[in-house]
Amino acid sequence: MDGVTAMIATFDTSRRTIEFDLLASDEVHSRSNHGRKRHGFATLLVVVLILVLSLTVYSFANQVWLEHSATRASIRNVQARAYARGAIDELRGKLLIADRTSFKSICYGDRIESLAQAIRSQDDFVTRIARQVSRSVEFPGLESESAKLNIHSLDLSYGSETISRARLTSIPHMTPQMADSLLDWIDTDNNPRAFGAEMSSYIEQGRSSIPMNQPFRHISDLLLVRGFDEAILFGEDTNHNGWLDWNENDGDLQNPPDNRDGELNLGIAQYLSLDAFESNLTREGRPKVFLNDPDLNKLYSQLIPIVGEKAATFIVAYRIEGPQKVVDSLTPEKVRKMIDDSFESRIEAQLYTPPKTSPSRGTNIVSSSPKGKLDLQKTPQFTIRSILDLLQTSVIVLIDNEEQILESPWLNRGPDAERVLLDLEDKLSVVSGERLMGRIDIRQASHAVLLSVPGMPRRGADEIVAQRERRKRDDTNASFESVLSMVDSQLLTWEELREMGPYLTTSGAIYSGYSASHDLFQHSSSIVKFTLCIEGSRVRLLEHRDLGQVPLHRIHVPHERTFIN
Repeated sequence: MDGVTAMIATFDTSRRTIEFDLLASDEVHSRSNHGRKRHGFATLLVVVLILVLSLTVYSFANQVWLEHSATRASIRNVQARAYARGAIDELRGKLLIADRTSFKSICYGDRIESLAQAIRSQDDFVTRIARQVSRSVEFPGLESESAKLNIHSLDLSYGSETISRARLTSIPHMTPQMADSLLDWIDTDNNPRAFGAEMSSYIEQGRSSIPMNQPFRHISDLLLVRGFDEAILFGEDTNHNGWLDWNENDGDLQNPPDNRDGELNLGIAQYLSLDAFESNLTREGRPKVFLNDPDLNKLYSQLIPIVGEKAATFIVAYRIEGPQKVVDSLTPEKVRKMIDDSFESRIEAQLYTPPKTSPSRGTNIVSSSPKGKLDLQKTPQFTIRSILDLLQTSVIVLIDNEEQILESPWLNRGPDAERVLLDLEDKLSVVSGERLMGRIDIRQASHAVLLSVPGMPRRGADEIVAQRERRKRDDTNASFESVLSMVDSQLLTWEELREMGPYLTTSGAIYSGYSASHDLFQHSSSIVKFTLCIEGSRVRLLEHRDLGQVPLHRIHVPHERTFIN
C-alpha cells in the first residue's frame, strides 16, 4: 500500500514537472513569436518610408522636369515670335531696295526665291511670309488691299447711283437694299435712294443707329447699316483673325455656327475695303506730273524733262483737242500722207522756232506766233482718264490755220509696250495729290471684285481668274506685269481695256500678310498678322497682331512643292 502511494506521489510530481516545462516552453515560444512580430513591423515601416521618399523624389523630379519643359517651351515660343517678327523686318528691308520687277515678285509671290521665305535656323525654326495661312496650305506673297472694292471710292452722285449700286451688288449676298443703304450712310444728304434708307427710316424702325453721312472708320461699322449683320459681314471669322479656329469648324457646337467643311468663310468683308489706294508718288517719293492740270503752260514745262518735247506736245494737244481719227475736212490722200510721215518729222515741224532778228533797243518786243506753236493759253477741253488713253491714238490740231495730225509716240502692242506703260505710270498721273483711290488690282482680285469694274464682261473676269490659276499650276511667273497683259493674252479687247482703264491696276500701297515661324522641334507655329503701307520710298508697318501658338500640321507650300512635317 505504501508502495502504491509512493508511486502515485512520484507520478504526480512528474506530471507537475511536465506541466511546468510545458508552460515554460509555451512562454518562451510566445516571447519568441512576439519578438518576430515586432521585427517584421519595423521592416514594413522602413519599406513604406522608402516608398514615400521615392514618390516624393519622383514628384519633385517630375515637377522640375515639367518646369524645365515649360521654361524651354516658353523660350522657344519667344524665339518663334522673334523669328516671325524678324521676317517682317527683313521683308520691309527687301521692299525698300527692290526695283519694280522684284518688288512685284515679292509682294505677289510669283517667284518664291525672290524673298528668303524659308529661313532654317540652327534651332530648327522655319519662317515664312504668306498672304494666306490655313491649317494645311500656305500661299506665298502678300495680299493687296487694292484687290478689294474700296467703298469710299464709289461715285456718290445721283447721276451715278445705278453704276455704284451695280458695283456693290456684284459682291455675293449684297442686295440692292443693302447697297443703297450703304451709299446713303456715307453720302452727305438725307435723301434716301431708290432702295436705300436715311435717318427717317432708322427712326421708324426704332434702331439706335442713324446714318452718319460720313466715311466709315472701321469695316465693322457696316453692322450699323440696315440689312447687315455679323453672319453676312464676317461669316465664320467672328474674331477677324483670318485663321480657321477650332470653334469655327465644329458645326453648331460653339459660336459661330459653321458648316464644318474645313474652309473659313470670311463673309462679304473679304471683298470690301475702306482705305485701298495706290501711291501717287514716284519711287523717289516725289509727286508725279498731274496730266489734268488746267494750267497747260505748267504742264508742258513739267513734261519736257520727263518725256521730251515731242511727247509733251502730243499730251498738251490731246488736252486741247481730244483724241480723234480723221475729220471731214481732210481728204483721204492728205490723211494717208500725214500718217505715213514719221512721228519725228511731224513733231519737228511743230516745235517752237524763235525769231532770228532781234528788235532794236527802245522798241516794244512783240511776240509773234512761231510756226507750229500750240496755243497753251487755251482752256483744255478734254480730260485724260488713264495713261491708256495716250496709247495708240491720234490728235488733230489746227496749226498755222492748217490741220495737222499727231500720232501717239506710244503703242499698245509690242515687246516694249508693257515696260513703256509702267514707266509712264511711274512718272505721270491723272489725279493730283499723293494717293490714287479705287483702282482694282487684277493680279489678286477675286471673280466677284473683277465683276464690280464698270464695263468688265463676265467672260473677261472668268478668263482672268482662269489664266492666273493656269500659271500657278504651271509654276510660272504667275501674275500680269501690267494691264496690257490682258490684251496680249486675248482676255480683253483693246477697246474694252481702254474703257476700263480708270478702274484697273497691277499694284497697290497697302498689303497684309502672315509671318509664320514653325518650330520643327515642338511641332508648333507662331503666327503674326501684319499690314504694310508702301508709299514712294517709305515702307511703314501699320499694325501687327500676334495670333499665338497653334499646332504644326502637315503644311504644303504652293510653288515650292515641298512639305513641312
